Amino acid sequence: MNMEPPLFDRIKNNEQHVWEIIKACCHYYLRSARILGIWNDDCVNVANCRLSEWNSTYIWALMPYYNRLCARYVKEVYDPQRMLFPNERTEPDQKWHFVFQEKIFPQILLQDLFIQKLLKGIGLVTAPNPSQEIEQLDDIISRIELQKNS
Repeated sequence: MNMEPPLFDRIKNNEQHVWEIIKACCHYYLRSARILGIWNDDCVNVANCRLSEWNSTYIWALMPYYNRLCARYVKEVYDPQRMLFPNERTEPDQKWHFVFQEKIFPQILLQDLFIQKLLKGIGLVTAPNPSQEIEQLDDIISRIELQKNS
């Protein structure tokens, strides 16, 4: 009997994936600021985060949104019957990592609104109501294409 935990339990709470998203958003924000010739306190905050090794506060602020994305993947894309014919590309954990890196991550970084809401939501960029900003990530995440060429 296979006692392996369900896929969602294995892929959720991946701090490395969330940190990659944060660092990439910082990179794109700073690149835009350089292009526009803007340097202010927000840019300093974002640059400091980008240079830091790890920040659990930022990561865990975003974790519920990452976990909702994982849950969507399991519900909409994952097919447990594929395990009847295992090979390297269909191992569930490897498949999730591939979909995240090759499909989801690039989509996120093409959305300026996602980058803006994320950085405001975790407090790196000034916002009157950071919690409202971060809550808007749900709408963006709900529109991310998961099945395209997965």
